[in-house]
Amino acid sequence: MNEASNFCNGPCYFDQTAVQPVQQKLKYIPSGRNLEQTTIPLDAIHSDGNIELDVHNLYGAQQAAATAKFFTETLDRRPMVVSRSYFAGQGKFSQRTLGNNFSTGQYMGYSVL
Repeated sequence: MNEASNFCNGPCYFDQTAVQPVQQKLKYIPSGRNLEQTTIPLDAIHSDGNIELDVHNLYGAQQAAATAKFFTETLDRRPMVVSRSYFAGQGKFSQRTLGNNFSTGQYMGYSVL
């Protein structure tokens, strides 16, 4: 797993809760579930000023790029990196997996949402 996680299901402390949570402003919520379950709150502000909603999967993409670079430059090997966390342009460095799922029609449907 190469994505930032949090076992507080959103903010860990009450004073970290946003007045107007970003998740309530979204027009579409992928999968229809709570997007802050076991991950960093979408409202979290990073040290560089970026909001978590905008850069959530960037962390995993940077890890995938670094791993691919290590295999290519240090080991002189062709890399095969598989990542669950995905960001635009990441296909240059890694493939995508959907994580734990079952081979049923319902789960295959989820993969194309």
